[in-house]
Amino acid sequence: MNTVKRIGKYLIGSRKTIIAVALMALVGSFAGLLIPYETSLAIDCIFPSGEVDMEGLGFRVMLTVILLVVNAALEYGFTALLGRVCAKMICSMREEGFSHLCAMPLSYFDSTSRGDIMSRFVNDIETVSEGLQQLLTQLLPGIVTCLGSLVMIFVIDWKIALVVLAISPLYFVIASKLAKYSSKYFKKQQQHLGDLTAHAEEYLGAGQVVRGYALEDEAYRDFADIDAKLYDNGWKAQFCSALVNPTSRLVVNLTYAILGAAGCYMITGGSITLGLVSGILTYANHFAKPINELTGVLTQIQAASAAADRYFGMLDAPMEPDESDLPALPECEENVRFDGVSFGYTPEKTLIENLSLAIPDNALVAIVGPTGAGKTTLVNLLMRFYEPTDGKILIGENEIDRFRRQSVRDKFSMVTQDTWLFSASVKENIAFAKPDATDEEIIKAAKRASAHDFIKRLPDGYDTVIGDDGDRLSHGQRQLISIARVMMTDAPMLILDEATSSVDTMTELRIQKAFRTLMNGRTSFVIAHRLSTIRDADLILVMENGDVVEKGVHETLMKQDGLYAKLLRAAAGEY
Repeated sequence: MNTVKRIGKYLIGSRKTIIAVALMALVGSFAGLLIPYETSLAIDCIFPSGEVDMEGLGFRVMLTVILLVVNAALEYGFTALLGRVCAKMICSMREEGFSHLCAMPLSYFDSTSRGDIMSRFVNDIETVSEGLQQLLTQLLPGIVTCLGSLVMIFVIDWKIALVVLAISPLYFVIASKLAKYSSKYFKKQQQHLGDLTAHAEEYLGAGQVVRGYALEDEAYRDFADIDAKLYDNGWKAQFCSALVNPTSRLVVNLTYAILGAAGCYMITGGSITLGLVSGILTYANHFAKPINELTGVLTQIQAASAAADRYFGMLDAPMEPDESDLPALPECEENVRFDGVSFGYTPEKTLIENLSLAIPDNALVAIVGPTGAGKTTLVNLLMRFYEPTDGKILIGENEIDRFRRQSVRDKFSMVTQDTWLFSASVKENIAFAKPDATDEEIIKAAKRASAHDFIKRLPDGYDTVIGDDGDRLSHGQRQLISIARVMMTDAPMLILDEATSSVDTMTELRIQKAFRTLMNGRTSFVIAHRLSTIRDADLILVMENGDVVEKGVHETLMKQDGLYAKLLRAAAGEY
């Protein structure tokens, strides 16, 4: 019921249209209900003697035609407006879903595959819309038809109506039992569909790696395994739901036979006319028809229910806390302090424990250490992508958790090892952080990043549209565009996380020169594996297992002959 209420929330904005839809369904169904009655009266215009009441027959036929036209016109309008309501609903769901995703913490994306998120955001919402449209198409006119048919049978003969009323619970018992049994399979089916989408997205995105390591067979086996689970639950769900319609039809046919026999007996007794028996049989069929049609689309309705649960599960994932009542981080000195900071990605395992360090204003700080030492985690905490489990982080004299996240992040320009480009032109990608930038500013930033030359060689230069994640460019070219993007910003602090890891040595030297200019007057954090690039840093932090085990300048750390010296000697063959 909670799911039904949440879906109903999206329909509130279409109240007037829904009222119009309900009125069309009501009037159209009522017109349809009168057609069998008029037909039965037309039949009774033919007397056993062979005489025909032509005037009465003509009137009934004309009235029947009018009712048929009204019913068809209102059914068309009902279907068209209902489609509009569902289209508006799916639009609202996607807008809310995307808004929610934009406000979710980085931890959600770290723990959930991109393919599964896309499946919930696209496939599941579409399934909900299709299921709802099928349900409402059958439900609104079906209720009127079902109840109206029963009333009309009571009007014609109350004894036969009681027979219909006594048999009708069988329809609902059969449908509810089978629907309950198949529901669990539909939920598993949607879950496996999300897994399949995630797997396909992952392997298609890493196609070059898969081929490079000859993992095609393994990728296929993994895909086939998930697909087999989807198939197993899918056919069970379809089989169970498919039993509903023929079973309910069997009950309908038995009812039809019983009523036919009873009607013939009553005709011989003279208590009812042939035309009215014909009307009763038609109304009995109309009474059961909505139930049959509803069970016929039960598969889609249950799939929609399972899809809605997955979509709302995504919406129920916690967002970053609302900080609209917090002030923006004020202008201040860019010295940074970690004061007793502890953090772990999971409660069971602490990565950083009781870390305290002070970083002076306008300093170039290099963070080095083996893989998994906590270098990027330190930056994630500084940018408030994650929150410390204990301790506090200060910029100037300001504890950053007391100010809006965005105002903290506005203090930084950041280039990561992973390049994030959008399906847009090169120009738009460079100007992403500054949409109002002029062409001159964009070209200047590209030149500083040593990207101008290769951009000019692209088919349309700066107007060349690159694909999702910049797949049409080499990794080094994508990174140069990312660096050009950061050259556009004027944030007081800079974070470079392996920013030149994918470019050649000559290009790296030119970019390092540009970065030195950019770092002038800024507090800068550089995470680097190429230790030769950070020899001139004002402060080098050496991390291991989440702790800063050494800190100082290059010469001091070399004299200590600790982990830094060991890392430098290990990389000596590179230099």
